[in-house]
Amino acid sequence: MWDTLCKYTSRVRSIIQTSNSTSIEALGSILLSCPLAPTSLFPNLRKLTWHAIGTRGAANFLRMAFVPTLLFLDVTVSSVSTSLAFLSVLSSLGTLCPRLQSLYMNREPLTGHSYCKIIPFVIKSFSTLHHLRTLRAWDIGDQGIQHIMQLRALRPLSLDLSSWSIGEERSYLQLPGFS
Repeated sequence: MWDTLCKYTSRVRSIIQTSNSTSIEALGSILLSCPLAPTSLFPNLRKLTWHAIGTRGAANFLRMAFVPTLLFLDVTVSSVSTSLAFLSVLSSLGTLCPRLQSLYMNREPLTGHSYCKIIPFVIKSFSTLHHLRTLRAWDIGDQGIQHIMQLRALRPLSLDLSSWSIGEERSYLQLPGFS
C-alpha cells in the first residue's frame, strides 16, 4: 500500500484545499502509521492553494507539501490557524521551498493577539525567499516591509495597507520606494 501511495503522490503537481476536510486528518494518520514515511510525500509539487481554515493537522500536511519544487503558494491564515506548529512550518517556508516564486497570503479577520502572534513568523519567511517574484499580503508592518525591500527578484507587490488597524501607526512614507 505504501509503495502505491508514494508512486501516486510523486505524480502530484498541484493541490487545492479550499475547505475544511477530514481527508487531511486521514492522510496524517496514514503517514503516522508508516515507519518509513518520507519527509515529503509530494516531491514534485509545484502549486499549492491552502484555504482550509482551522483544519486540524494543517501543520503536518503543510510540512509534507512545502517542498523544494514548490513555485506557487496561495495560503489563508486565520486566528484558528495560529498554532505554534502551523506558524513554525510557515516560518520555515524559505528553507523548505527555496525556489518559491509566487506567494499569496490571505487572512481571515484576526484578533489583535493573533495578529501580533502571526507577524514575526510571516516576516521570517519573507526574509528567506530570495527567488520570490510576486507577493500579495496584508499589512506586515515596517519591519516586514524592510525585509521584502531586500528581495531583488520581487516585481509585483500587493500589500493591503488598510488592514493595519491593529497595532501602532505605520511610517510607510519614511521608507525608500514609498512616496
